[in-house]
Amino acid sequence: MSNNMNINFKTNADKIAGSMSKLSNAMDGLGKAGRKSTGDFRSFQKQTRKVNDAFSNMARDGNRSTKVFKGLSLATLSLNKAFGLLLTHRFGAWLRQGITSAMEMIETNELFRVSLGELTTETDNVIRSMSKLTGLDSTNLRDRVANFNLLAKTMGMTAKNSQTLGLNMNQLALDMGAVFNVSYAQVAEDLRSGLVGQSRVLYKYGIDVTNAQLAEEARRRGIQKSVQAMSQAEKMMLRYSVILRQTGTIQGEFAHEFNFPMNQLRLFQERFVTLSRTIGQLFLPALGAIVRVANAVVIALTRVFQMIGKVFGMDISKALEPRDGGAGLGDIKDDVDGINDGVGGTGKGLGKATKEAKKLKNQLMGFDEINILQTETPETPSAGGGGGSGGLGDLGEFDFDLEGYDSLLDMIEDKSQAMADSIMEWMKGVWELAEPTREALSKLWDEGLSKFADFSMGTLKDFYNSFLVPVGKWQLTDGLPRFFNIINDMLNEIDWDRLRTSLDGLFVELGKANIEIGTGILDFMESVLKPLSVWTVGVGLPQFIDIISRFLSDIDWDKIHDALNGLW
Repeated sequence: MSNNMNINFKTNADKIAGSMSKLSNAMDGLGKAGRKSTGDFRSFQKQTRKVNDAFSNMARDGNRSTKVFKGLSLATLSLNKAFGLLLTHRFGAWLRQGITSAMEMIETNELFRVSLGELTTETDNVIRSMSKLTGLDSTNLRDRVANFNLLAKTMGMTAKNSQTLGLNMNQLALDMGAVFNVSYAQVAEDLRSGLVGQSRVLYKYGIDVTNAQLAEEARRRGIQKSVQAMSQAEKMMLRYSVILRQTGTIQGEFAHEFNFPMNQLRLFQERFVTLSRTIGQLFLPALGAIVRVANAVVIALTRVFQMIGKVFGMDISKALEPRDGGAGLGDIKDDVDGINDGVGGTGKGLGKATKEAKKLKNQLMGFDEINILQTETPETPSAGGGGGSGGLGDLGEFDFDLEGYDSLLDMIEDKSQAMADSIMEWMKGVWELAEPTREALSKLWDEGLSKFADFSMGTLKDFYNSFLVPVGKWQLTDGLPRFFNIINDMLNEIDWDRLRTSLDGLFVELGKANIEIGTGILDFMESVLKPLSVWTVGVGLPQFIDIISRFLSDIDWDKIHDALNGLW
């Protein structure tokens, strides 16, 4: 068994030795090929260094690009901040609008109450139901209904008819807005204008409320009274009937187009108004308190400055009062003379206007609506008219005193005045408490500060008289003229021709030097760079490629494969 192991070991060793011998021969061939191409690899190494340098430059350019991107990132952050500030500004504007709308809602509700009177609750129930069903803003509905109702009452219609007109005209505004794609507020305004006789406003909606249509509507209802003899309330009732009759085909279009996109967009805007107004109501209590305090502060400051004016001998409160005929500021006599001259001219102008009006009346007689003929020439107002002696003369049936107006101002209780009184009392206490300080300040002004003021003014006068005046005189009489003369003499004594000749010679030599340098660079390119580039591209690079090809072809890849296979 020991002999067999020796035989096997010897046989395997011989095989390994043979394989190693083959591998050694292959490596010798590889070494020869490697030594043959060493020189070629050295030149290849130089080219590799150049490529490495190019990559280094690329890395530096990449760093510069990174800095640029960082700057772009900072700019993006700044843009985000600006966008955030814009959103904050827009939100502030929307909140301010909501608070304003909430305050206007209070005024609208008061207008609604005053306009509807005893029918306020009944009408408001109708509006609430409409708002809940459609999503329309209840305040806008109250505003439109109240304006229609107030207009009808003003013209002399009954409270019930005024309520009916207000509700129906508001509903018609919704229908016409849906059909003609116009805002509800604009349609309501146009309808109000049409109800008072401005027929052209309604032409764009296909509605005609001229006197001819009113007369036709009156005949249809069996009314014998002429349109010219009707009251404003009677005309408005006829216009209302004409409008409803002519818009019969579009009544109910708001409900029919309720879910149309454009109508839903209007409803979205209405709901958004309701939202902003609701949010604005949350700030009204605080705003009311702040405004009252601000009014009190303004009143107190006004009183303080009036007191300051009295200290300087000025009664500001009286200066703000309107002056009467015997008092005032300035040359009142000249003003009055100018007024008299102007009024005299006005009287002459009125006399001419009266004559022209008489001619125009004679031309229009028989065509005008009322056909009232005057038998007497109206008396021209006197140039010095005033008081009770002026006016239009005999007014006939209209010669009566106008009724008074109950403003209920005695019911006003201004809380700001009470707060201002409290502020003034507090300021009075502070004033009395600061009496030692006031005395010290008065003493400082009368003694120390007055001396300092005299010193400052005296020093300024001395600086002006002792420095500025003599220096200014010297500059104007001697300094500036001498300076300009020196500059002029210097420029005259310079030999400008010689300087020009020298510069011309310098320019000639610089031109020659530039030409020589340019010629040398071109010679270098022609004699060195050109042949070197031609050899590199046409000879060197192909030789390098051929060396690599021969190196790879000289390798006995099969022997290497067999040797490695035996080794494994």
